Amino acid sequence: MRRAVGALLAAWLLWMCAAAALAQAAGGPYRFRQAPQPGIVTPASDLLDAKEQAFLASLPPLRVGLNLPDNRPYEVIADNGEISGIQVEILTRLAQSLGLRLEPVVLPDFPSTLAALRERRIDLMTTVGYEPAREAYMAYTLGTAPNPGALIGRQADNRLSTEPSLNGRRVAIERGYVTRYYLQRLYPDALITEHPDTAEALRAVALGEDDYYFGSLLMALDRLQREGIGGLGVKRSIVYATGQMHFGVRSDWPLLASALSKGVAAMRPSPMPSLQAALSNLGQQAGNVPRLLPLPPEEQAQLAGRSVLRVGAVRGLTLLNEATASGGHAGIAADYTAEVAARLGTAIDVVPFDSVADMLDALRAGRIHLVPFLTRTPARAREFSFSDPYLEMPYQIVARSDAPLYWDLNSLRGKRLALAAQHPLRDLLAERYADIRIVDAPSGQAAMDMVAAGDADAAVEAKLYANLRIHSDNNGVLRQVARVDELPAQFHFATSVASAALVPLINRALADIPPAERERMMRRWVAVDVVPGFPWRRWLPLMVTAGVALLLLAAASAWWMRRLSKEVAQRRQAEQRLLAVANSLPGVVFQYIASADGKLLQRYVSDAVDTFLGPGLRDVPSLFEAVALRAPAPQAARLRAARAECLATRQPFKQTAHYNHPLHGPRWLHCEAVARTLEGGRIAWTGYVVDVSSERALQAELVDAVQAKNLFVASASHELRAPLQAITLALARLGQGPLDEAQRLLWQMAQQASGTLVQLIDDVLDLAHYESGRLTLQPASVALVPLLQQIVEPHRLAAQARGLVLQLQLSPALPAQASVDALRLRQLLANLVGNAVKYTPAGQVLVSAVLDGETVADAPDAATPVANGWLRLTVRDTGVGIAPERQPLLFTPFSSAQGLASLPAGERSHGLGLAICKRLAEAMQGEISLRSQPGQGTEVVVRLPLLTAATTAPEALPLPAAGGTADLVLLVDDDALSRLLLAELLRSAGYRVTEAADAAEALAQWRGQPVAAVISDRHMPGDDGPTLLQRITDEARAAGRPPPGRILCTGHPGDAAALGVDLVLEKPVTLAALHRALLAAGVHPAAPVSA
Repeated sequence: MRRAVGALLAAWLLWMCAAAALAQAAGGPYRFRQAPQPGIVTPASDLLDAKEQAFLASLPPLRVGLNLPDNRPYEVIADNGEISGIQVEILTRLAQSLGLRLEPVVLPDFPSTLAALRERRIDLMTTVGYEPAREAYMAYTLGTAPNPGALIGRQADNRLSTEPSLNGRRVAIERGYVTRYYLQRLYPDALITEHPDTAEALRAVALGEDDYYFGSLLMALDRLQREGIGGLGVKRSIVYATGQMHFGVRSDWPLLASALSKGVAAMRPSPMPSLQAALSNLGQQAGNVPRLLPLPPEEQAQLAGRSVLRVGAVRGLTLLNEATASGGHAGIAADYTAEVAARLGTAIDVVPFDSVADMLDALRAGRIHLVPFLTRTPARAREFSFSDPYLEMPYQIVARSDAPLYWDLNSLRGKRLALAAQHPLRDLLAERYADIRIVDAPSGQAAMDMVAAGDADAAVEAKLYANLRIHSDNNGVLRQVARVDELPAQFHFATSVASAALVPLINRALADIPPAERERMMRRWVAVDVVPGFPWRRWLPLMVTAGVALLLLAAASAWWMRRLSKEVAQRRQAEQRLLAVANSLPGVVFQYIASADGKLLQRYVSDAVDTFLGPGLRDVPSLFEAVALRAPAPQAARLRAARAECLATRQPFKQTAHYNHPLHGPRWLHCEAVARTLEGGRIAWTGYVVDVSSERALQAELVDAVQAKNLFVASASHELRAPLQAITLALARLGQGPLDEAQRLLWQMAQQASGTLVQLIDDVLDLAHYESGRLTLQPASVALVPLLQQIVEPHRLAAQARGLVLQLQLSPALPAQASVDALRLRQLLANLVGNAVKYTPAGQVLVSAVLDGETVADAPDAATPVANGWLRLTVRDTGVGIAPERQPLLFTPFSSAQGLASLPAGERSHGLGLAICKRLAEAMQGEISLRSQPGQGTEVVVRLPLLTAATTAPEALPLPAAGGTADLVLLVDDDALSRLLLAELLRSAGYRVTEAADAAEALAQWRGQPVAAVISDRHMPGDDGPTLLQRITDEARAAGRPPPGRILCTGHPGDAAALGVDLVLEKPVTLAALHRALLAAGVHPAAPVSA
């Protein structure tokens, strides 16, 4: 009976609608409610391009299709024929602003309205949802008003809370609406029943004929209130279609659709009053309705031409971006796509693909606009545009359950790692882990299958992918073994190059999604793992092992308790022994424990504190302060500064201080302490204080002894140089006279002995300087090859006297100029060559100089550096050789080669030569080594850092004019014999010489006659040599005269500039050295002299 009544009512309503349609077609009473004021959108000239403006100007009145019963609150057809509602209010405002004329066409039902638009009997529909099939005859505008969806059921029906699916349940929808299309995709197993309108569908649910209503929430709430249908409630909010209502325009008028879209976008900042009223009726549910984003004009133009976005999805990509078998879109990417579309007001057309590769090919070709779920890689970034990431999850290392544990990517070095071709980790692995062997896989699923089959050792996949693959196999073949921290898996929207302008819009829509909604989508799709069946075969051995372990643990606990009581007693005994040891130490042992803010929490000081430091210190808060109070003020300040630094840096405290003991007088105390961090940020300082007075006294004695030794050596060397100077000068003068062969031989032997004595004195003095740290180097640019030749040449006579061949081999690669200390290099090489000649009874001595290829980063500075390297000097002889057990002693002072195999008769050594060579090589940042075998000779190799300098042409020495008058040279020396011999040598060389015994006499002669150069001894009674030369210089400048050449002779060469002179000559001085020095000072003899 009830069904018969319903059928009659439906027939009556159909007749009434047809009559109304005929009345409207004949000029009936239907009319649009006009806006009370001019349109609020921007004028058309500011929104539309020229084509759109021209097209709108050519349009006739637009026939706007509506249906009965109306789609309230979007369309409201009053009894008096006035048409209003959300969509109508928007359309009339747009018509006012864009200059459009509207004519209503009311048809009996929604399917009839769709048919009229398809047959172009109407031009526009005001309230339509997106369905891909309608694009054949309908062009969609951007979304105009929110259209939230809902599942509505009886309030007493709670089945959705326990069984969220709609499998086998009857769902009521309106006939012809897009809800059928989306219901089949969201809930493919639901049983669909169609009804003529929304009210009939809701009544069927209220009467129990159907289980749920699926459709528009705003339309359903309006019908429930107006029709008085009770007992129903919203069971679930749903976003279907785009979540928005659209205008539908006939497909051959796309310019009208784009113009309306621009107008709709421009109206977003000011919602219509009817829309605000409808949303207010939702109450708390209004907060869940996505609002359209307000767009600036440039974004309005970008979006207006893309009212339908084609989005790619992949079949089988479960939980993420799946194209379902029913044609729907599922997964977290589907939810985010719906949220973005609802905020942009665009429709979504889901295009299914069989693989991600096919989907990306379509994106490249422009067949789709978006891929909603894609990881960003450098290769993809070159051909696609990416939005901000909206989902992030860690990558997991997946391996077989029976494989070794891999803790991180570093543990996979040398292993086979299966990765998909476009995996984001490929670039990182190539850069940081090049030794991981990459195995290419078609996809992430295939990579994990390769691991399961043993074709790879591990794979790296996003956590959700890994969970799905692992839990799909109840045999437990695979497991997650570690998390990859270097790079998270981030998922983005990706667009084609042609659609890159959508990326900023998508980013804005993503930023507008509330955190609560993001969390809901995360929990729905990502946070819940698929629960697998329990893998007994995998876990049973572990469970058995755990059971046995528990039994063993119980037995071990009983045994441990008995042992613990014994250990407590043993520790107490150990503490007593430790205390006894601490009290017996010759000092004080202490420990302080302080909080992180420096507050003292606990202290321990051994019992010897009163005896060691004096009475009254046992109970002081800080032993450190007690010592500082009895220390001299400067040392107390140094102790406090050192303590503050150690507290700040946690470095060990090591200090020695003078301490005034109240009973025993001044003492020296040494304290050491280390810091250790305890639980809770506490700091424990543990250390000791000992008396080092006797050690300090011994150290002072040693320092005095070393200073006395150095003073003696320096004084002895200076005193020896004076007679040696006289001997050298006398021999030089004798050598200039006529000598027969026997006299010449004696003269040569005296010259050789003199040279040996000079070398001995230099060695003793240099050894003293080295041990006292006073040996300094004075590198200067010198001609390297001539210097080496000058060093070796003086030994040729001694070699010939012994019947030896002395050879010098110089590499052509040696630089012309080098920055070296010529004096120290001469001393080092001369020692080595002299030893080789001395200990070689027959054969030859070979001296070579080559460049090593090693670079020196910190070579000595030069004025104009060119290249750095190593100079390799080798001295090889065919002498007696040295036993291996004696070789380590040769570089020790006063350890000579005497007593070695078959030394030549009468040969002796002072044992300083090689010791000095070693120290000179180290001072020049080089090294020296020796190889020798008895009877096979010896080879000594010296490697020195070499800084080459730019080659400069040597300055030509001034030559005297033939027959000219020599310049006057003033010779000052307190040693009469040395002065006499030196003056005689200079006069014999053609120089004019005047003499003075001290500074006063020298000043008098300087003031009385013009002097070209002054040669002065350094140490003299009264003023010394540097002081005398400085006074002469000052007087010359005061008188406006050029200063004379200033030459200083000394046994301790130093820097000429530091001494205030022009040249420094080392005693004993030779005629050749004096001649070169005088020529350099511009002083010349009466006739040329051979140097």
